Amino acid sequence: MSSKETFRDVGLLWLRVAGGIYLMSHGVQKIGVIFNGAVFAADFQFSPDLGLGPQLAFIGLALSETLFALLVVIGLFTRVSVLPVIFSMCVAAFVFHAQPGQSPFRDGENALLYAIAFTTLLLTGPGEVSMDRLVGQWWGRRRGEKRMITEVGLRPAAAKAVAGKPSLARA
Repeated sequence: MSSKETFRDVGLLWLRVAGGIYLMSHGVQKIGVIFNGAVFAADFQFSPDLGLGPQLAFIGLALSETLFALLVVIGLFTRVSVLPVIFSMCVAAFVFHAQPGQSPFRDGENALLYAIAFTTLLLTGPGEVSMDRLVGQWWGRRRGEKRMITEVGLRPAAAKAVAGKPSLARA
């Protein structure tokens, strides 16, 4: 692994851990509201409810900021785990902070920064220092695939075609 790849992987690790933990600090507060029962009070208000009702929308937001952020921190199912976070942050910025007198770019700045950071992880993946990497290695060994073939990203049919020809797999 070159130093360029090492810096990229350390940068992705830093983005995952710092962004995820900071987002979790917001989610833990919401989990506290859920467990103290305030969410289930008759007069509970939460906007935007997206047609789900305020309680379910709030619980969904709390889960995206805690459970899914935790999965991103450890790098497990990263590309799937960032989707609820990105959705929640876009709703926070463009629906919640788009109310009269507010601007998504001024009042929803934190939500937009989270959406940008987690979209970056959606596009790049978690990097080499992640549980996704370990699960991928375990799954590859379990299926009996050769590592050099899975590294180049060949489809299964192409992988079978070049399995006995290492020179083709590396091209």
